[in-house]
Amino acid sequence: MPETNTTRVGRAWLTLGLNMTAFVAAAALVGCASPEALSGASASAAGSADEVMTSTVMSGAEVSRQDLRKLAIDRLRQAAASNDAELRAHTMEALSSSPAVGEPFFAAGLRDENAAVRTVAAMVVGRTGLRSQVAAVEPLLSDPSPYVRSAAIYAMQSLGRDNVDPTPLATTLIESPDPRLVAHAAFLLGELGNPSAVSMLRAASARPMTSAPRPTVAIMRLQIAEALAKLGVAEEVQTLHAALYPSSPNELERAVLAAQALGELGNRNSLPDLVNLVANVDVENRPIPESELMPPELRLTAAEAAGKLGRRDGGWVAMEYLDPGHRASGRSDVRALAARTLGEMRGPGVRRSLAMLLTDQSLRVQVAAGAASLRYLEGPR
Repeated sequence: MPETNTTRVGRAWLTLGLNMTAFVAAAALVGCASPEALSGASASAAGSADEVMTSTVMSGAEVSRQDLRKLAIDRLRQAAASNDAELRAHTMEALSSSPAVGEPFFAAGLRDENAAVRTVAAMVVGRTGLRSQVAAVEPLLSDPSPYVRSAAIYAMQSLGRDNVDPTPLATTLIESPDPRLVAHAAFLLGELGNPSAVSMLRAASARPMTSAPRPTVAIMRLQIAEALAKLGVAEEVQTLHAALYPSSPNELERAVLAAQALGELGNRNSLPDLVNLVANVDVENRPIPESELMPPELRLTAAEAAGKLGRRDGGWVAMEYLDPGHRASGRSDVRALAARTLGEMRGPGVRRSLAMLLTDQSLRVQVAAGAASLRYLEGPR
């Protein structure tokens, strides 16, 4: 499917490569900020450090692992203190791969005035097993926001507090009229890994939801499919594969989410389809015209997913979109996705490219590059 303006997803959850929880929290509660809202280098982030790093990168010298980590953490710490709630929420997710650094910000996030930030903070605390934050999570079980309450249940269950009743998650699945909230609950149940949720998830997927927008319901059903796959329902992996090839622009979001989900599931049988989405040559090794390539959102997400499944040689597709001569290189959402992709890659120039993206003029790109850098540094060498 050729790229058109109407295929630009550009939403914060996608451009930063966040999982479905962050999508639901950030998109449903904060709203989708325009690229301009998250663009422009912060005054505190600019200065001599950027100049030194840019000089190093431009000289062609490789960036040390120590320098990359230092710059990434610096960027994420600055973003965590941002006045922009959406950026704070994304940074909670980004810091989840470095809990020791992120814990003070997660603790602040649990008390944040914004429901999306509280939601993501609770999710991250649960995922990273920060038992020191149990007392801070507990009040969120009575939070005014159903997103926050659901995330708090997940966190408490994940932290070993089995006395916390998970029934509200099941009630949301079966009764909520909001497909985004249903998707949120489905994701949490999939993460908790309790097979007893399978029948409830199937029932939720079968709900007609006729009063909700069809694309949103389709996303909800795809999220339920991922949750079922996590719980061992193997045939739902095929549901995700079937969503990989969008036939129209309004199916791009589903395709991107499906690619992301397949990378998270860890099934290497998904590699052929993911690699096919990224390809720029046909079966006879002839170049595919740019107008016939999959949109950059899907190619980059598929490359990142393939990287998580062990194919760490796809950095070339990220470099392709970062080339100043490429027409998509001016889009901050594409540069952010390129950063995410590079976080799963290995090879010459990856650290140098991530360092350059950490000095990008767009704050959303800096946060994506920060998250990617930490994943790169903590992954296999």
